[in-house]
Amino acid sequence: MAIELINYFEGNWSFTREIKTNKDKLFAIAEGRVSFSKDSKPDCLFYSEDGKLDLKESRTNNLFYKNYIFHFFKDHISVYLSGGAKAEQLYQEYSYKENKLIPIAEHACNRDLYNSEYQIKDEDQFTLVTKIGGPQKDFLIKTIFNRIKTG
Repeated sequence: MAIELINYFEGNWSFTREIKTNKDKLFAIAEGRVSFSKDSKPDCLFYSEDGKLDLKESRTNNLFYKNYIFHFFKDHISVYLSGGAKAEQLYQEYSYKENKLIPIAEHACNRDLYNSEYQIKDEDQFTLVTKIGGPQKDFLIKTIFNRIKTG
């Protein structure tokens, strides 16, 4: 499974993202690009994302970026934070079942809980749905990734 998933994700993707809060109110939209590239560690991909975030209420646009390390094991995937004070801290772990990456456990950030699920649609598209809930946050984030084909 690990090799197949590495081969699936490796490459460049575009994405669109909707961030909703307060019972389905549109908070922001984003678009950008993602690269999954070979990392120096075996069975790992370096995830690099950058894009533009449009905050609806304040009508402001912000550029953003984030990085992760995806480590592919025989029976699960571990995702680690990359860079900054929390570099190499475990973010989330997923098991693979029927074209889905399902979280093994929620990620706690202070008292808010993050829970994400990947759905692989076909060879050129997958979706990531993240729910963030707690005393400080209430978000549902849906990101659709499309492979950027070259040549």
